Amino acid sequence: MTFTIVYHFAGGTDPSGNPYIYDIIDWRDPGPTVGYVVLCAVVLFASHAFLCGIALARAYMQTRLCCIDSVGETTGLVTSNASSVASIDGQKSASSAVYTIGQEADASRTAL
Repeated sequence: MTFTIVYHFAGGTDPSGNPYIYDIIDWRDPGPTVGYVVLCAVVLFASHAFLCGIALARAYMQTRLCCIDSVGETTGLVTSNASSVASIDGQKSASSAVYTIGQEADASRTAL
């Protein structure tokens, strides 16, 4: 917006000789131009607020509905990704069981 004001008052013209860059932003008639600029600002603010709301909702759903806290205990619904970390009844996870089996296999090879 600032550029179009400076462009207008500095005497800038487009290739056709018009003192504006776009028809809608013609500072010779500032009423519709100011209305358009305010409308763009409102739409920009509303879009930003909407996207921030989506991000907050996503973060809220993750903390309320998903899975494992920092100690490794379940705090809500368990998803398929969380089930590889810990099970609901506190048993070892599948990934740690595979690791344990791998260690036992390595120990048996070194014993031979």
